[in-house]
Amino acid sequence: MIAALILAGGTSSRMKGIKQLFSLGDEPMLQRVVNTALRSQAEEVVVVLGYRADEIRAEVDFMKSKVVVCEDYATGMSASLRTGVGALGDDVEAVMVLLADQPLVSHGVLDALIEEYRRSNRRIVVPVSEGLRRNPILIDLTLRGEILRVEGDVGARSILDEHEDEISPVEIPDASLFADVDTWKDYLEVSRELEARRASRTDV
Repeated sequence: MIAALILAGGTSSRMKGIKQLFSLGDEPMLQRVVNTALRSQAEEVVVVLGYRADEIRAEVDFMKSKVVVCEDYATGMSASLRTGVGALGDDVEAVMVLLADQPLVSHGVLDALIEEYRRSNRRIVVPVSEGLRRNPILIDLTLRGEILRVEGDVGARSILDEHEDEISPVEIPDASLFADVDTWKDYLEVSRELEARRASRTDV
């Protein structure tokens, strides 16, 4: 079984308000990410909340995904990562780590990672666009121990340097899918990109 793990516990320190609930189209940003994960081939979806978790629960329909709360969210992304991995079922063989502030990543991207994992027999699969590694990352849970030792405000990417020879890249031509919403400028740009894709009926 492959799980999608959505890290949504951050404090939105560079933006006032609850970033996870910022509207994109007709729904909160986190709702888009949850919907995308549920549309993918992932067989389990886990969402990690932290900052203002109760308010987010009230506004987002998590449907059949599992929601857990990271009490140590303020110590950095790694705390949410550890909480999420700890909540995965025993039958999960690999985890795909998604970021809640990348709302344009499509289920097609997620499916491409899953398919490459099954085809390649590599322990790590990453999307690559314009020569750069992107998120989300898919990691085999034989590396669970290393994931649980990650510390600070970093995610699963810190594991890549230790396992360069076990990485299988998936080329994704459209780099705009991987836009992060870290600032108000980012949010406005992503909102415009989403509107343009909807107008052209491009799947996102």
